[in-house]
Amino acid sequence: MRYAKVNEAMTHCTIGTELMPVGEEPISIGFEKTFAFTGQMGPVYVFSDALSSEQVKGIYFLGPSYMYSFHGDDSLYRGILDARDGLSSKIIFGFNAQASDGRSLFSVSSALDNADKITFEAAIMGGTKLCSRHLPQDIIYCVGGVSVFFPLFTQFFDATTDVVQSCHSSVDNDKLAAEVIELVATVLDGNVSNQQQMYLLSGLPILGFLLQSATPQLLTTRTLSALKYMFNILRKCGMSKVLLKDAISHIYLNPQIWVYASYEVQRDLYMFVIKYFETDGRLLPLLCGLPWIIDIVCRYYWEKADSRHVVASKPLLHPVTKEVIGERPKIVEIRKLRLIFLSLAEMNLKEFEPVRLLGLQLFGKLLAGVPSEKKGAKIFSLPLGQSRCISENLMKEITAAPQLFFCTISERLFNFPLSDNLCAALFSVLGGITPQQVIVPTSCHIAVYL
Repeated sequence: MRYAKVNEAMTHCTIGTELMPVGEEPISIGFEKTFAFTGQMGPVYVFSDALSSEQVKGIYFLGPSYMYSFHGDDSLYRGILDARDGLSSKIIFGFNAQASDGRSLFSVSSALDNADKITFEAAIMGGTKLCSRHLPQDIIYCVGGVSVFFPLFTQFFDATTDVVQSCHSSVDNDKLAAEVIELVATVLDGNVSNQQQMYLLSGLPILGFLLQSATPQLLTTRTLSALKYMFNILRKCGMSKVLLKDAISHIYLNPQIWVYASYEVQRDLYMFVIKYFETDGRLLPLLCGLPWIIDIVCRYYWEKADSRHVVASKPLLHPVTKEVIGERPKIVEIRKLRLIFLSLAEMNLKEFEPVRLLGLQLFGKLLAGVPSEKKGAKIFSLPLGQSRCISENLMKEITAAPQLFFCTISERLFNFPLSDNLCAALFSVLGGITPQQVIVPTSCHIAVYL
């Protein structure tokens, strides 16, 4: 499109071709087409002012299918959708194939609400065909929905392929696996119909089952990044509660998938889930009960394979060549992963006082042979009633393992209100007396006894 020069009258505008005047007069009535455009064209906008680089980036982020008048939530689009200072007030006209009637196009500019809209119509010239395209997530239901992508996983999750070939192609395969996971996530993003289908067809449990067939070479940080991307989309979608429940239980906290993955991948995965539970713990009691955590630790993160129920007691072998293709992390790393899992149990149980009381009673049994004055000096090494972390300097000063053990207990314990029952259990540990002998009808008994 060519803008009129300063000395030219703005009498017409053509897009995709150029009309040359017939005759030599400055203002000619007749025109002829030249240089016709051949190809496809998306929505076209003409603005009354030059756009900044930030505004151009904002338009880019809206995507090639955007065809509206630049109104809406502006939190992610660099100010271009702002009602006052955005692009809507700068639109001279905007045309697209969808806003049409027969051979006429209508401008989407919001500035035309009180104007004569006929003046801002565009005529479609001969040889032009209108078509409206749709995003894949909007039409995937035509071929069976999101589940049509699942067979793609079997192409690179097949463990019966040749070991040498899989070693050379593992880099490409984990890239393909990540791309397919991101594709599934993109189809779910913002599309309620696809989310409903994913839930009704048990799509996430199926995806978890397929991931169990993946070799450790495919469970890389690249694949994990794709799964994090899908998790964040599920977290924000309209059916997040039911879909996240399936995803966490069948994929993200499914050690059957990850037991042979590297320590770094497992650590990053479980820490990612813990960070989510720290911000939103609604699913924590449902998915991370203490019996389940203990079962996971005993079956997958054991230290000695002293039971026939343990998993991964032997290295993972190729089904044809019998070569080792996967092993558990080292025992030191296993212990760290076990602590991460146990921290999930702690997050789930820390609000329940009966659990703390039971732990104190068990602690008292273990300290039965320690004199009371020594127990008191160690347990109350931190100020009472203050919820704070152990400082870095204090951690450096604590060199003996027992002292660190007592300090950790006191730090965790005094994060909670000192109820009558908790105080009674404390004195039971210190003095060896029963909790019933300690509880008295006063709110100041803790100060009196200490």
